[in-house]
Amino acid sequence: VSLRPAIRPAAVAVLPSRSFAAAAASKPKLEDGTLEGRYATALFMASKEKLDKVYGDLSALRGMMAESQELKLAIETPGIEPDSKVAAFEAICSKAGMDGAVVNFLKVLVENKRAHLLSRMIDIFENFYRAEKGLVLCKVTSAAPLTSAQQGQVKAAMQQRAQGSELIMEYNTNPALLGGLVVKMGEAVLDNSVSTRLERLQSQLLAPVAWTYLELGSGTGLVGLSCALWGAEVCLSDLPDVTALLHFNVALNRARGLTLDVQVIPHEWGTDLPPDLNKSLDVVVMADLVYDVEASRQLLVTLIALAAAHHQLQFVMAFRPRNLEDPEFFRELSKHFDLAPQRSSGVYGQMCYDVQILRLTAKAKTDKDLFDCHPKQSRNGLLRCDLPIGPVMCYPDPHSAAGPNGGLPFRPGLNFEAMDSTRKIFMGNST
Repeated sequence: VSLRPAIRPAAVAVLPSRSFAAAAASKPKLEDGTLEGRYATALFMASKEKLDKVYGDLSALRGMMAESQELKLAIETPGIEPDSKVAAFEAICSKAGMDGAVVNFLKVLVENKRAHLLSRMIDIFENFYRAEKGLVLCKVTSAAPLTSAQQGQVKAAMQQRAQGSELIMEYNTNPALLGGLVVKMGEAVLDNSVSTRLERLQSQLLAPVAWTYLELGSGTGLVGLSCALWGAEVCLSDLPDVTALLHFNVALNRARGLTLDVQVIPHEWGTDLPPDLNKSLDVVVMADLVYDVEASRQLLVTLIALAAAHHQLQFVMAFRPRNLEDPEFFRELSKHFDLAPQRSSGVYGQMCYDVQILRLTAKAKTDKDLFDCHPKQSRNGLLRCDLPIGPVMCYPDPHSAAGPNGGLPFRPGLNFEAMDSTRKIFMGNST
């Protein structure tokens, strides 16, 4: 029989109209609404009484197509004349002793120009057949071939999961697995290969850690919101009259569709920590906070209180030198924290060459010796902080009428009049 494609689309012989009506029979236990599935369903219902025979014939036909690329090409090529295709199918089916239902099915596919979908239809019919017979395909893939004993162990283990179904075992090898097994039983996949375990471990190691960040003196909340974009839980804190702006910026970013785990907490440095800041914290970030002598002293009180409440807390501070008094603040800070400068590089380092970044670590002292720091409101409007290292420090409460020349016991060596004059020279009269 000639299977050569037609040279030109001349007049094509029209085959007699043929119907493939399914006999009254139950539908398959599985449903497939695709075009191929509807054809496979019709064949299944038409061959209900001889299901084993039809399935065997279709499996044999699929095997022939796998072995002969020429046969597969002839079946799936639309340019071959329909009469030639039908004659080829009849010859093949007659020689293989296939059932008449299969022959009629193939003829219908040729008439309806669906022969190129035959392979997929056979696969779907196979699924229908296995569901009807209670058969479950179990594909086992290993890095190296399994021995007979190992195959038996795998089958016994999977049979316990099959819940009474009969397993059809299929064993394959894939060296890329490195070790272990990948088992696909029905729709379930059990992947215990070494390669997959390594991928999971790598994903866990590279996944961002959901730490809790606290930004002190948030201002607009830029630093804290950036941490939240990386998946961190963030607390933004600043003076009560600034929290409205923080709430607005958080809402603005959420309105853009960003998922942010952010909480805004009002807090004035030098006062008792609010309850929300006593919860678990991992990192405190501070950006451009060292700019005023009085505020810096209150900041120190808050940092010591935070270190006392969270022993493993990490502190990161970014600042730009502003005042001649800055060294005094950092000398006092270094009595309670180890200061480790962090190098900045790349574009950031080139643009912000005058920005310093420090990592602060609380010095190893006992809680009682180092962190017994509780700001108290004194009668004269001063915030008093008893620091065990160094003399008692008192400094004006910014909300009090008391000024720097009120005759109050300031720390020796600190001349507030001189500091105020230096600030005006260095920064001008701006606040």
